Amino acid sequence: MVKLSRMEIPKSEEDVKRISEEIEKNMKIHRHSHSDEDELSDVDSIVHQLSHVQELLIHIIQSIKEVRNSIDNLTSVIRKNSRIIALAYMLNVINNEEAKRKIVEIISKDLNLDINTK
Repeated sequence: MVKLSRMEIPKSEEDVKRISEEIEKNMKIHRHSHSDEDELSDVDSIVHQLSHVQELLIHIIQSIKEVRNSIDNLTSVIRKNSRIIALAYMLNVINNEEAKRKIVEIISKDLNLDINTK
């Protein structure tokens, strides 16, 4: 791993150039210090780490699918309840008894209730 002396936030192009040169210099030193065995070990280590990253990404994808399904279910419940609230409001506003009876039937059907309105 390459370590810089300290974290710097570049304020100009010169700063960016200087930091880039320092990184390149350290990377060259780091690369030359490895033997063939070290390079193979590094590759194995990278492959191993990538397999962990892959597992984490699979887990993240599954979690996103579960969240999406939960949101879809929640959206469905919100739509259904909004419809029931709107119908209940209409029930309180209108005066026609026949219309009220039909609204009560619709609400009871939406709520899976067995209300005898006759």
